[in-house]
Amino acid sequence: MSSVDLRRRQLLIALAAATMLLAQLRPAVSQLKSEIEEFDARIGESEGQLEDLARQLQSARDRRRELEGEESGILHRLEQSEEELELAGRLVRGLEGRERRLTREIEALRATIGETEDDLKGRRLLLARRLRGIYLHGNSHPLQVLLGAESFTDAFSRLRGLRLVAAQDRDLYLGVRQTRRTLDDRHQALERTVVEVSGIREQAEREEAAIARRQQARQDLLEEVRAEAEAQQRLERELEQAAVELEALVAELERKRQETVARLQAERAAAEAAARASLPAIGSFGETPGTLPWPVQGEIISSFGMKKHPKYGTSTRNNGVDIRAPLGTPVRCVADGLVAYADRFLGYGKLILVEHGDGVYTLYGHLDQIGVTVGEVLAKGDVVGTVGDTGSLEGPKLHFEVRQEGAPVDPLSWLQGG
Repeated sequence: MSSVDLRRRQLLIALAAATMLLAQLRPAVSQLKSEIEEFDARIGESEGQLEDLARQLQSARDRRRELEGEESGILHRLEQSEEELELAGRLVRGLEGRERRLTREIEALRATIGETEDDLKGRRLLLARRLRGIYLHGNSHPLQVLLGAESFTDAFSRLRGLRLVAAQDRDLYLGVRQTRRTLDDRHQALERTVVEVSGIREQAEREEAAIARRQQARQDLLEEVRAEAEAQQRLERELEQAAVELEALVAELERKRQETVARLQAERAAAEAAARASLPAIGSFGETPGTLPWPVQGEIISSFGMKKHPKYGTSTRNNGVDIRAPLGTPVRCVADGLVAYADRFLGYGKLILVEHGDGVYTLYGHLDQIGVTVGEVLAKGDVVGTVGDTGSLEGPKLHFEVRQEGAPVDPLSWLQGG
């Protein structure tokens, strides 16, 4: 075999090897780019929610300062403090969730960096081999290769081979540069994410400290109420006013119910039947005293009727019963009904009113979580929420009432074993 044929064969072998290696490396770069774009998209996915929650928390804090500055009522201050604690807790949980997501992204980013470094190492090795080949065969000038052709067809084939080799060399060099830039970008992204995680952790710690301060402030307020006779008397007046407002709410709901019933009675018989079906009947509620299930199992700490403060001698009326139970215990509806109210109410914290028909309502107060919505149809035994201490001065408990035509009646006369 002549020296020209030998060089041509070496050239073709080198070209084939370079083509195969580059074909293997290109998909890795494409996959890396896709992972980078996905990473960048996920980084800011929860920004809007956290910012909105932070604004709500700041608004609650501003309102609390306003209330304190005005020496507002104890119940207002207590309710505002609870709202602020709830928002702060949600913000901390959101920050912790974001920290966990970013930590996972850091792990994925480090793995991607490792793959990129391996990719770069392979490209550099290939480039080094190519440069060494060029050095060893540097005496073969392209013009010499063309002039050594035995025919026009041979010359054209050699020219095309030279062009392919030149293009592969250029792609190889540019690939090394691009991979190096990608690696630098990933290192910078890693550094930024690590700094961001640190900042989130610091913010979460600040919010946790703020929660601890507000919890202590809430506890101080409760101790103030228990210790100060004047504050106790003012609280009792506020509770009485809250009871009046609640009674007005029940009366308004009953008025609307009666208007609805009157309107339905004036319509066609078929429409009347359908509309009445949408208002759940109380069934045997008003006919079978002592048979209703308890809304929650626990100790009765305050019974129906007037009660006298053991220290100050002041009297207040309890329109229901207060049942002590662990925080988070499910609270159940005592009879079929329709949710008429589900929101905060001054003096009762998170409150649910259920209409049972015939002017009968049941009330569930101081809930930690409300699990139903207005207009929802309930069956006896359905969970409406959980025991809490919202609006409560005595820790976790359920305030339960039964009202007929707006007037409170003793719930124990309707409950099993009451």
